[in-house]
Amino acid sequence: MAADQSVCSISVGLSKALNGIDVYVKPLTENLSGNNETLYNQLSPSATLGQIPAGQTQNTFSVTKEQFEQIAHYGIGLAPVVPSGSTIRSDTPINRTQTYMSYTPINPAAKGAATEISPGTYAVIVANEDTVISYRYSHAYGGYPQAFLGIVAENVESKEKVIIAKKRAVNVADGEIGSFTIPANTITAGTWDITVSAAPAASANYYDNDSDFWTTGQTVRYTVKDNPTAGGVTCDGKPVPTVSWESTSQAAWQVRFGDYDSGARAGSETSFTIPKIYADGAYPVRVRTATAAGEWSAWTETYWAAIRNVPPEGVVSLTAETVGGNVRLSWTAQQVVTDPILTSESEPLMTSGGGVILAASMIDALSDNYAVFRDGKLIAVTSEEFYVDKLGGGEYQVIAMESLYYIPSNIVDLWPEIACDMISPDGGENWIALKYTPDVKNEPEEVRTEVTYYYYAGREKPIAVNTQQKSRSKNFSYRFKRRRDAQALRALNGSEVILKTSRGERIWGIVEDMTYTDAKVVTVSFSIRETDEEEDHVEYLV
Repeated sequence: MAADQSVCSISVGLSKALNGIDVYVKPLTENLSGNNETLYNQLSPSATLGQIPAGQTQNTFSVTKEQFEQIAHYGIGLAPVVPSGSTIRSDTPINRTQTYMSYTPINPAAKGAATEISPGTYAVIVANEDTVISYRYSHAYGGYPQAFLGIVAENVESKEKVIIAKKRAVNVADGEIGSFTIPANTITAGTWDITVSAAPAASANYYDNDSDFWTTGQTVRYTVKDNPTAGGVTCDGKPVPTVSWESTSQAAWQVRFGDYDSGARAGSETSFTIPKIYADGAYPVRVRTATAAGEWSAWTETYWAAIRNVPPEGVVSLTAETVGGNVRLSWTAQQVVTDPILTSESEPLMTSGGGVILAASMIDALSDNYAVFRDGKLIAVTSEEFYVDKLGGGEYQVIAMESLYYIPSNIVDLWPEIACDMISPDGGENWIALKYTPDVKNEPEEVRTEVTYYYYAGREKPIAVNTQQKSRSKNFSYRFKRRRDAQALRALNGSEVILKTSRGERIWGIVEDMTYTDAKVVTVSFSIRETDEEEDHVEYLV
């Protein structure tokens, strides 16, 4: 802008009016001293701001940047308007009066401005990391360096206001780039307006009102995200291991341990017990976390968990028997000790090695938890020393578990022999015999993948979304000589049941699509849609 453009208004006043005499008002260019004549020569009419008219005590003048600098350094000079060639007498009232001066900004832009703020509006910044924001400082009339910086953030939704910097001292030349850092965790996730204000030293007195200061800056709107972090992975090294980690802004997590993947799980907890028993060895562990907005961190670097099973010398003996179509497992846990403290109730059995075998009930229990497996699948965890498998049979094993060790039992293979198909409406407690089937048995099985279809305007055909969920159902048909037996089966429509066949099949699910043919021999047909079994969700309790 032009150098003579006004930047301030100056009010100049006299303690009393001078009757009949106008007064020159002029910025001084040096510190004046000497007699009145010298003063008068310095204050010749050229380059004056103007006059205070005779009989008045005040007038207001506009000043340029150069004049403002002169006034700031040397002050205001006053001189009476007298005819050319005349002299100033020492008793002229101008020499005996006091002057005063005040100034206020005409244009807020004269304070300076922060422009070209980067990152710009609608950029994404991270709440839990330091964020550096740069700007270009400029002054409307040039030459004034930045001396003060102000930064305020306001949440668009909640209207929460956070003052990040208040009149922070800086030194940025006119036209140069300045920057500031918003420390991590100063503001939270959301949408924020951040206002940046910049000012030269000469404007410091203008900021008595903070609100004036903030409103003079440039505002940018940012989308603030939490950047999830995960680290500090550790493992307790137990056969049923617990993994721990450190994180920030966590609303969900996922753990991978060896061949096990927890999948994404909601929660803020920072530890997880892997629901598997591991043999001695080193296993890779990685963790990642997510924010409430669903943004996932990177996977942690691989942590190698060293698992070591250090069991006491002992044995778990497993037996199995068929009870009413179910498999009943029972076991005993024995521990070998070298120096037992014998009591009158205990009868030790000496071993060839000089040790003593005591029943678990005689000593501090070998284990408080036993894991029951069928065909290698965990089906139950119990503190009892027996378990009834209502979906049996198969190949069974029981593992005694403690926090620092596990002891596997012997393996027992048992398939209960049943004379006919059976169905139970109460989880295997009671069974209904299904003795008779049609001459030609037809039990088609249907497996369906669930697909959801979405229809959109302007499209003739739907969009298919595969949910990756499976639905399996199987058809059955049975005949009854007694109507009451058929009606007992008919009453199960819509119920969750277990059905076992004499061929060793088993299915757990909901009875549906039932038909009932009432004749001399009643025929009942239905399907069972398979559902999750309770044993599908068993977890170790170590």
